[in-house]
Amino acid sequence: MRYACAMFTFAHISDIHLGPLPKLTLRELFSKRITGFVNWHRNRRKHLFVNTLDLLLSDLKTRDPDHLVITGDLVNLATGIETRLAGEWLQTIGEPQDTTVVPGNHDAYVRGAHDRSVKEWYPYIIGDKGTCCWDDETKLFPTMRRLGQIAIIGYSISFVTLPVSVMC
Repeated sequence: MRYACAMFTFAHISDIHLGPLPKLTLRELFSKRITGFVNWHRNRRKHLFVNTLDLLLSDLKTRDPDHLVITGDLVNLATGIETRLAGEWLQTIGEPQDTTVVPGNHDAYVRGAHDRSVKEWYPYIIGDKGTCCWDDETKLFPTMRRLGQIAIIGYSISFVTLPVSVMC
């Protein structure tokens, strides 16, 4: 017996770190954010050009993928304004049913940031039927979206860490 399978294409982008950085108060910097702030100015801003993401998304549109998956850091320091602007940006790139988002560690940079990110981007994160796909429905992750014969599983382990981690 032969089965016909339709071709399914998806695009995956990761660690977009939407910029530029917003103006921060001293209170906002008096946290782990100071390390990210310094890292942005010393390194990341030199490599993330303003129009790179626009060029990438423009090229993706010409390829017309069936689904877009965005994983990892949408923002840099997880400020409220960055999270809100990332939510607005998501609305410009596609509908939630055509886009899956899995937050990264920068989206959970400080206490409360992960929950704020999830709340803002929820339509793009949530799995099928509005719930997670495993036993404990009180947890959001892992999520699962079924797209025909394909399943996209979103698994985020982003959580707040100390400014300096020791690797063993």
